[in-house]
Amino acid sequence: MIKIAAAVRKGAMSYLKQQYKIVGCVFLGLVILFSIMAYGFHVQNAWVPIAFLTGGFFSGLSGFLGMKTATYASARTANAARNSLNSGLRIAFRSGAVMGLVVVGLGLLDISFWYLLLNAVIPADALTPTHKLCVITTTMLTFGMGLLHRHCLPAWVVVYIQKLPM
Repeated sequence: MIKIAAAVRKGAMSYLKQQYKIVGCVFLGLVILFSIMAYGFHVQNAWVPIAFLTGGFFSGLSGFLGMKTATYASARTANAARNSLNSGLRIAFRSGAVMGLVVVGLGLLDISFWYLLLNAVIPADALTPTHKLCVITTTMLTFGMGLLHRHCLPAWVVVYIQKLPM
């Protein structure tokens, strides 16, 4: 079981590395596009490309931690399931809960950081309160786009590949 678990971990990390290469190229293209829109054409605020980067970083980090958690938990779950189904399910649910809390925690950490930073950096007298809130909101939505890009794009690719005829 130890050899199989090690092989599964190695394969999962290889898959994740390849996936991050492909998604990273698309992600870099979007960062360049947002940078051109923000700094070249001035149609976005200057914080948008940076927020997109941090969203993608935290999303990639949570994906890496999730893969690590899942591959280590799978061997422990299989070992516990040999004794009883209840103990196997208990380990599986706990490891899944840990991963869910990590994703939510990293997301809340980053979005709270962006709100506090932008609220402190943007002077209250420079913009109307409505416009200031609009700038903060668009930046925080861009952070969410970075998160979704890193999580959803690989899932869509996997689903598309599974639908291809063999």
